[in-house]
Amino acid sequence: MKLVSRIARRRGSLNYRPAVSGPCDDCPMDAQGNEVNTRGSQWPRPTTLPGPLEAALDVLKSAGCALSRFDLTSPELISDLGAEATSAVVAALNPLNEHHRALAGFPESTRSVVLEYAHITPWPAKRLGRSSESEARRAFNHWGNILVLCSSCHAIYDNTGLIPQSLVEQARHAVLATGRGLEALDLFLKRSLAFRGSQSQSHSPDSDVALAAYERRRLHADGDTFSVLPWQKRDRYFQSTVDTAGMIRVGAYGGHPDKFFFGYAITDVPPPEPTTASRREPHTAEAPEPTT
Repeated sequence: MKLVSRIARRRGSLNYRPAVSGPCDDCPMDAQGNEVNTRGSQWPRPTTLPGPLEAALDVLKSAGCALSRFDLTSPELISDLGAEATSAVVAALNPLNEHHRALAGFPESTRSVVLEYAHITPWPAKRLGRSSESEARRAFNHWGNILVLCSSCHAIYDNTGLIPQSLVEQARHAVLATGRGLEALDLFLKRSLAFRGSQSQSHSPDSDVALAAYERRRLHADGDTFSVLPWQKRDRYFQSTVDTAGMIRVGAYGGHPDKFFFGYAITDVPPPEPTTASRREPHTAEAPEPTT
């Protein structure tokens, strides 16, 4: 009781509550009303995903853990990792390969229980490189920064560094190159364009929809052209079209393809250049397909 009394006197009241981070009267704000991160302070880590992203990842769950696409004991894969293939890394990959083989024997409904959404670049303690919380969230939940891993791979990748990032990025590309990957890409593009195709943030060449269109063109050159109407009926004088060249165009919709007038393009001509990681072709040494 004496200890509680001393704490109460020092803090002024038993109703004392520690300060919580958030907008304040003298904090600089951006155009959207978000607090500008001038000191690199920590923002709360997002716990939910945007709807189009979550829907696409749910499709990819049927393909299993992205790393299960590879034979993690393959000499060619170890050789490709180069200096990243330390003895500790190789020792970690061997049991994970056996783990994936065991999971492949379970029905899809059982395997899905241990599958999780994993971010390639984590949410760091300080957002020194981002000017606002909304910008940090967009970068964290960007289409190119997330994939599906099993709980074992996810935990080891996030907490130990024993799974190289380059291998995870190759696994993501390998999954997107499958039929399920094309289905996920199409779903992500259709839902994203339906909900925000007319918003300015979708027009940037480095946006997630631009990357998805580029990956669709690179990995599925035989994909079909498709058009998307906005989700809100009041906006349906607009239409977005994704073609086989990786172009996303938006324009006025006249109810017939011959009366469709493009107003602007979301993607650049040509599509954005791939990053260093995406220039690597997915490794060809794959593990056996999971049984259902």
